[in-house]
Amino acid sequence: MRASSYDLADLGYSPVPIETPAGRAEYARAQAAFAERAAPLRERLIAVAETLADA
Repeated sequence: MRASSYDLADLGYSPVPIETPAGRAEYARAQAAFAERAAPLRERLIAVAETLADA
């Protein structure tokens, strides 16, 4: 949402200026960090889904 046209400053989220090289790099770093934090949950969800598919 920080890279969107929505102003989230009141919620404590500063905008990411994706129209600049620095902004795009910041956005890419943030997305990579988010994906890394989400990996354990994603793996667990896949495992549960596989268990349900085998049932």
